Amino acid sequence: MTVIPLFPTPRDEIVRLEEQIEALGEAVERSRKLITLSRAAAVLGAVSLVVVATGVAALNSSVTLFGIATLLGGMVLAGSSRSTLDEHVEALEKARQARDALIDEVAPVSVTLH
Repeated sequence: MTVIPLFPTPRDEIVRLEEQIEALGEAVERSRKLITLSRAAAVLGAVSLVVVATGVAALNSSVTLFGIATLLGGMVLAGSSRSTLDEHVEALEKARQARDALIDEVAPVSVTLH
């Protein structure tokens, strides 16, 4: 846990932004993984419905319900995760811009000695 100073300096703010950027990067990665799993669930549901519809498997209400539930659930979860991913990416970009602006603000000036 980071202690937040009463009067943060630009360097303190850069450290805070770096931690935020790291957390947002991890959240982006989790969202991407969840989207992939959701799409896989939707495909699994669609395949199970095709199997039942083509008669490859005996018409079974459990398989049909499973197919419908995984297809719809996967689609909804992928869409929701996509919205969350977009929000995280936007917040990540804003944090990076803020950090870069602060870095430019405190960047040392190069001095040449003669």
